[in-house]
Amino acid sequence: MRVARLILLMLAACGWVMAVDWSLFRSGPVEVLSSANDKESRQVLATFDQLRYITAKLMGRQELTPLWPVRLVVVNKRPGQDGPSAHLELRRDAYSARLMAGAPVPVEMLREFLQILIRDDTVALPVEVEQGFIEALSHAAVDATRITFEAPPDKTRRTKEWARMYLFALHPDYSGRIRVFFSNLGQGAGLDTGFRNSIGMSAADVDAEVARRLEAGQFEPLTQIGRALNPDRDYRPRPVDALRALVFLADLQDPAAARKSYQTVLNRGAQDPDAYDGAGLYAEAVAKGSENARAWVRHGQSLKDPVAARAAYQKAAQLNPRWSEPHIRSGELEATPGKQYPYFKKAADLEPRNTALWEKLAETQLAAKDFSGAGQSWRMAARTAPTEKERQRLEQRREAFEQRRIDLQVAEQKRIEEEKRKELAALKEQALANIRAAELRANAAAGAADPNRKVVDWWDGPRNTASFTGQLERVDCLKGQLRLVLRGANKKLVQLLIADPGKIVLSGGGEHTLGCGVQKPPRRMKVDYSPKKDPKLATEGEVGFIEFQ
Repeated sequence: MRVARLILLMLAACGWVMAVDWSLFRSGPVEVLSSANDKESRQVLATFDQLRYITAKLMGRQELTPLWPVRLVVVNKRPGQDGPSAHLELRRDAYSARLMAGAPVPVEMLREFLQILIRDDTVALPVEVEQGFIEALSHAAVDATRITFEAPPDKTRRTKEWARMYLFALHPDYSGRIRVFFSNLGQGAGLDTGFRNSIGMSAADVDAEVARRLEAGQFEPLTQIGRALNPDRDYRPRPVDALRALVFLADLQDPAAARKSYQTVLNRGAQDPDAYDGAGLYAEAVAKGSENARAWVRHGQSLKDPVAARAAYQKAAQLNPRWSEPHIRSGELEATPGKQYPYFKKAADLEPRNTALWEKLAETQLAAKDFSGAGQSWRMAARTAPTEKERQRLEQRREAFEQRRIDLQVAEQKRIEEEKRKELAALKEQALANIRAAELRANAAAGAADPNRKVVDWWDGPRNTASFTGQLERVDCLKGQLRLVLRGANKKLVQLLIADPGKIVLSGGGEHTLGCGVQKPPRRMKVDYSPKKDPKLATEGEVGFIEFQ
């Protein structure tokens, strides 16, 4: 019986939707879908529109735009019909709510609207400032261009935080300068600095004035002038198809009822991508040209092919360039931190208030050995912490990171030095291997006629047993030979002979040549040689290996 009754109610509701005329009013990101009269619809739109305008103005911004559109459905009260929404919530592709025609917009809904604006389009501010500012602006009444703010009827909401912002953000003596206050706080300044730079009072003086007014209850209504507009002229109605209206109404229903409403739209032959989206048929929604970024992300999540999934996430990012989730999902497709890093960095930049995202980015940067970037991300995580306890936790993690960073940097430096040492050893080993190969070839050629002949090394001269590190100041070119003149760290001058330049092994950085004459500038090198003094040439030994440094 309950199922049958539910079906009958749904059929009745569907019939009602088809029977009435629907209009859409829009201003910026706010739209009103209405079956009520135009005056009531325009009043709802003006309330949200003017509140968005004055919030941006007080914060020193040209505009504040929510991440998703705000869709308000205004209907006349009917028996058996759902009442107004309790909250403004994100549903499918918009922040949505149902309102009753002729009734004032609930304060709680205005409060949620302000929270959305500030959360979605401003940097993190101190929690007490945001909460007080939102509470001060949520008790608003709009009459065309005039916006009147009053104290909360519930005296428990008349907190110090509310009173501070009600007075200094809305009172005409201060409101013109409060944008400097918000600008200072947005750059990390404290309350005292913000108040001094904006209204010329210390935070202590502000709190004293607020306490005096709270005790006296001196909070008269305050008026601000909103955007210059004429609702009758600027808010023009556009007709909306009844099936489209049914989709928007379904967005506000509980999941079971909503699914049946979306199916009703599809069963009537409408190839509506939003109806497919609402019914959870994301592949069909995107195939029909859905412009909802959230549908494209859900579609990407259902794909097993990472290339196809990444393409879906890229489409979502194009549809809503301010949304962080497509970049997070793309980053999660990568297995190595170095490849994840750019995606998470983009996501954190788009959602600077997301503390968990800054933490995730910091860990990714640390794994990718971007120590400077990781330190900055930890600072942002601590700055955006919603509570003092959370901020302290993040500060402790940041301090632990600093010690870990030092350890990792030392380890990384050691790794680089070890790689250089191995590279040099490999070069020396290769040089010796080349010499041995040449010996074998020479011995093989010499002993080919007599297999019993004893193999004798073609090079039986002295081996390198000494080394010298210093600056090469001069190269003397002799007849087929070279004399190197080097000066060590203790200013000691050493001369070494290269008897056969063609047999010398050269390594290290820079140009591997030895030009005759004075070296400008001197070149630093390490020379391995066999000690063998030559009084005639005044040399200390014969060079076997040179490493340029």
